[in-house]
Amino acid sequence: MNIHEVNAETVDRHIPDLAPTAFIGAGGQKRVFKCEYHGETWALPLIVVSDNPDVTLDGADSEFGLNSDQVIARLRREVEIMRKCDSPHLVKMGPMDVTPVKIENLSILYFLEEYIDGDDLKHIMTQDRMPIDQIKDVGVHVTRAIDALWNCDPSQQIIHRDLKPANVMRRASTGEFVVLDVGLAFDLLDESISHPGQVPGTTLYFTPDQLDHTRKRQMDFRTDMFALGVILYEATTGKHPFYSTSMSTMDLFKSILHAKPKPVRDLRPDAPNELEVIIMRLLAKKPHLRYRTCESLLDAFDRVDSRGDT
Repeated sequence: MNIHEVNAETVDRHIPDLAPTAFIGAGGQKRVFKCEYHGETWALPLIVVSDNPDVTLDGADSEFGLNSDQVIARLRREVEIMRKCDSPHLVKMGPMDVTPVKIENLSILYFLEEYIDGDDLKHIMTQDRMPIDQIKDVGVHVTRAIDALWNCDPSQQIIHRDLKPANVMRRASTGEFVVLDVGLAFDLLDESISHPGQVPGTTLYFTPDQLDHTRKRQMDFRTDMFALGVILYEATTGKHPFYSTSMSTMDLFKSILHAKPKPVRDLRPDAPNELEVIIMRLLAKKPHLRYRTCESLLDAFDRVDSRGDT
């Protein structure tokens, strides 16, 4: 069996305390289900540590890039961050901690987290052109999430490292945007759980800071700001600032490191000038050319006219 064959019935048989009701989504070696637990609705992520039937969760090597100890450490970090960072714009931890289960040949870890009823930003951006007020909300809400991660614990300096449209959900009930999937979040004061030379994250939303391995320990919240700039550029213009069809990975990396994106208003004339200024500044190659604080970025968003230029 592989992770993609795991369905709600499989989960129900192997984790009897939960009542899975629907499949939500998948990515890599992860599948997420909607489930009921003690009368409340939660999201249930299942993460494969190994597909070797002889492997137990004791540190044996995994073919998925990390050994099981590292996978467990990454998941426990995700759970710790969800518990620690209290923000309406970060997904919250549920009532069940990281727990191992064996499903046929698969060694799996699962836990419960807040269920967000709504669409992710990746889906939203494929619909009609996003209105300026909604794009502004994305910027404000994701900035608040970045700020909450960075400031949730004075002894740590946490950045997300994997901001992308698929990791941003819009609550159907309130319209608020919520950042998911903090499993790659990086505590700059702690030991890294990535392999030396490994670049965590999603290729299209890599930042110049992540691609420069000599500056890894110099990354801060402004790394997440750059990824937010890519998201906002794409949401506003419908185009990625650095990627074009058939571009190789190496060409994409060169573009992220050196190319200057076309001005936002060249592609979307009704975008407010203030929004263009924000996006282009977020996409600065050097962190010191971006915003010095999340507060100053939020102040800049306050000056954006949500009606757009007419």
